[in-house]
Amino acid sequence: MKQVNSLNLMIRLTAVVGAVILIGLQPVAAQPAAPTVTDTTVVQQGSLTITLNATGSLAPVQELDLAFELSAPVTEILVSEGQHVKAGDVLARIKSVDAEAALRNAQISLSQAQAAYDNLTTPPRDVDLAVAEAQVTAAKAGIYAASQTAPNANAKEIARLQTELAKNQLWQSQLNRDIQLAPNPEFRNGNGGAQAGEISANSTVASQEYNVQIQNEAYQDTMTQGVDAGTYGSASASLAQAEANLDKLKNPATADEIHRAQIDLDTAKLNVEKAQQQLTKTTLLAPIDGLIANENLTVGEVPPSANVITLIDDSHYTIDLAIDETDIVDVSVGQSVKLNVAALKGTSITGKVTKIAAAPKIDGQLVTYAATVTVDSTDAPLRPKMSATATITTGEVKDVILVPNRFIRVDNSTQRTYITVQENGKYTDTIVTIGVRNETNSQIVSGLQAGQTIVLLSGQTTTTTQGGFFRPGGGQNSAAGGG
Repeated sequence: MKQVNSLNLMIRLTAVVGAVILIGLQPVAAQPAAPTVTDTTVVQQGSLTITLNATGSLAPVQELDLAFELSAPVTEILVSEGQHVKAGDVLARIKSVDAEAALRNAQISLSQAQAAYDNLTTPPRDVDLAVAEAQVTAAKAGIYAASQTAPNANAKEIARLQTELAKNQLWQSQLNRDIQLAPNPEFRNGNGGAQAGEISANSTVASQEYNVQIQNEAYQDTMTQGVDAGTYGSASASLAQAEANLDKLKNPATADEIHRAQIDLDTAKLNVEKAQQQLTKTTLLAPIDGLIANENLTVGEVPPSANVITLIDDSHYTIDLAIDETDIVDVSVGQSVKLNVAALKGTSITGKVTKIAAAPKIDGQLVTYAATVTVDSTDAPLRPKMSATATITTGEVKDVILVPNRFIRVDNSTQRTYITVQENGKYTDTIVTIGVRNETNSQIVSGLQAGQTIVLLSGQTTTTTQGGFFRPGGGQNSAAGGG
């Protein structure tokens, strides 16, 4: 029994020794080399500004194509392209002779209508009443004077007496003739003298007979003559007019008369306004302060019907941005914008979102919305159509855990997000939850604490999209941002 035990012991020892020898013959595994740290930082706590980038071109806030409303030859051109003007400045003129004449005629008609209306509505003055009454009195005196132009009794008696006198003279002449011709002819101083005396006596009688006829006719005219018709008619008309003027002063106009006069006055005023407007249309004025961008006029020629002068407001510019439908929800009116104008490197230009289109623009599978940014006042030499990149600040989170984007890695198969943490000389891949991010930093919702050291080891690459940002829960938004 002891031999057996001894043999068994020897066999066991031999087996053990063989095992040791076999183990010693196996190759020793190489120890892994220490990883190389290519980047390191400490997790910070702070604020993160969320931004969105988009591009567009500058446009003036106002661009006006000016033109004349009337057609007439150009008489003056007072501006040139590239010139700055003030609102109200005269830019050009066309021929205005016809418009000026029409305005003068309208103004004369207005003066007449105003006078007619004033006569109807203005109460009479005491002096006006006194003058009108005096005119009536004078007209009545004129009537009386005209009525006295008919012969009176004295005139008629004188005419009768003159007729009688003429008859007496005729009778005396006849008597003298008869006495002279009574002797026989041979006793009248010879035949020649007798004949001459007879002729003279008969001539005197004939003349007196004619005078009697004239005086008799004059007497008959005097007896039948009345008032002088012309004089009396003129006096009657003067009296009627004077009485009408006095009545008009004493008795106010009727409502209908005043209403008609008011219509005439209003019409005259409208005609003056229309004439003034027509005259104004012969002068082209600058409606705003701005820059003459185009001028298309020639003196002596009729201007084109449109685009005579292009005026832009170069003091304010806007830029329209095409925002992807996935990002437009983060854009709102009033958000601040920084602009990087390609032609003005290093110039600080800012603005604000002032308008967001309600309807989208669809181009194939791409759906975008227009967001308008109004540029703040600046001394920078901005020009229309300059291209610019706009960085819109869409939000900000405060007092959050922050890490640079370059330390974040995503497992493509599991879509888990990792960051390598260094602690006590060891490196551990820690799963983290990403919140929001901009193009440089990301918010860590869970998985890290401020003060921890994180590293990027050689061979590690980040698979996140630079410039994108994650929503809480790990979902990534493709919008670019500025941090």
